[in-house]
Amino acid sequence: MWALVKNGEVAKKATAPEINTSNKRHMVQYRWVEITETTGSCEVGDAFLNGKFLGPITASGSTYSDFNFYTYVQRTTPKSTTSTSEQEFITLVCSDLEEGDYRLNWTYSWNVDSTKEDFKCAMWQHIDNSVWDDIWTHQQEAKESGGSLGITASDQQLSISSFRTLHLVGDHSFGLWFNATKKKVITSMWNAQIELTRVR
Repeated sequence: MWALVKNGEVAKKATAPEINTSNKRHMVQYRWVEITETTGSCEVGDAFLNGKFLGPITASGSTYSDFNFYTYVQRTTPKSTTSTSEQEFITLVCSDLEEGDYRLNWTYSWNVDSTKEDFKCAMWQHIDNSVWDDIWTHQQEAKESGGSLGITASDQQLSISSFRTLHLVGDHSFGLWFNATKKKVITSMWNAQIELTRVR
C-alpha cells in the first residue's frame, strides 16, 4: 500500500505510486510513501520513503515522522555592548520536536574595538524551558581599534560559523549571547543566523 502525503497528511492511497510527469510542481509538493498495514487501514503501520523508516502513520491526522524538518531564525541588524555580562543577540525557539538527531548550525559577524581585549560569544541551549546549557564558546582578540562599520566602533568585519549534532525531543531554544571581556570596550554582532535540521 502507498500513500500520497502532502504537508504531513495523507491526501490519497493507492496500490502503487502514481507518476505525474506533466506537473513537476505537483511532484515537489507531494510525496509517495510506502506503508505496511496490519489491519487493512492506516491506523497501524509504518511509513517508508525510499526504504527509509519514517515512523508510524495514522488515520486520524495522518501524520508521519518527516526527516525534512528545517527551521531557522536570522538577524542582520547590528547590536553593540560594552557590558561584560552576556547580552542576547538572537534565539531560535523550537516546540514539540520529534525525538531524533538534529544538526544545529550558526553563523554571525562580529568585531571589537580593542587591540588587546576579546570578543566573546556563547551558544546556549534551553532545554524544556528549565535548564540552560552552554554548548559552545567563541573568544577571540581582534587586535584592532578605530574606524566604524554602521553603529559599531571598528571597521573590521569578522565572521565565524560552527555546528553541533544533537539528539533532541520536546521543547528547545538555542541562543547566541555575546559580551566584552573588559568594561567600556565596544563589542558588536550582526548578520547572525541559527538553523536546525533533522538528520535522523
